[in-house]
Amino acid sequence: MVFMTNQTLQTPRILLDFDGTITTRDSVDAVLERFALPQWQEVEQEWENGTIGSLECLQRQVALIRATPYAMDHFIDGIEVDSSLSDLLMLCRQSNVMVSVVSDGFERSVRRVLERVGEVCDIKANQLMPLGHDRWTLSHPFAHAGCTSGAGTCKCHAAAPSPTILIGDGRSDFCVAHQASLVFAKGRLAKYCQDHHLPHIPIAHLGDVLAPLSQRLEIGLAA
Repeated sequence: MVFMTNQTLQTPRILLDFDGTITTRDSVDAVLERFALPQWQEVEQEWENGTIGSLECLQRQVALIRATPYAMDHFIDGIEVDSSLSDLLMLCRQSNVMVSVVSDGFERSVRRVLERVGEVCDIKANQLMPLGHDRWTLSHPFAHAGCTSGAGTCKCHAAAPSPTILIGDGRSDFCVAHQASLVFAKGRLAKYCQDHHLPHIPIAHLGDVLAPLSQRLEIGLAA
């Protein structure tokens, strides 16, 4: 298990994305495809076009979900996890590296997925809460008024002081990529880093993180 402990600021820490990084697909999209009214796609397009931020997008989409808590949790329990997650967390434990799972998705999904694979991490994410029989509402304990992405979970603010190592794949990781000392990137994040000439290590899955991360921890991240 992984726990956050009191460490000096020089101790390496990992900011680990959830959707599409820990999971093999975006769990928010999976939930919406399964349970939301069709209008969620129109809201998604507004977000893709940059008309609204991710916080407003997710709030409006959650209001369209029709699922009982049992159906929601049963569906989440079927979401596939990257097979190298436990190996990565074991490496972090052995190296005394702190890990925070920071997601602009649902804390409910993150917690259930980690419990399923027998891992415990510090979690910062939006709170998805049942509202009546099959309706849901969303709270944002890690939102920040100055978030450049308009996110429900502002990763830059939630991770302050800025993280040493970022492992991510999507738009919610863009701003943090400018701060991190080391970036492992897949998907949209890899393309963003490439387009903006940000140093990064491209990955296809978490297994690609293990060897280069181990090497850098051995020689010292600052080096």
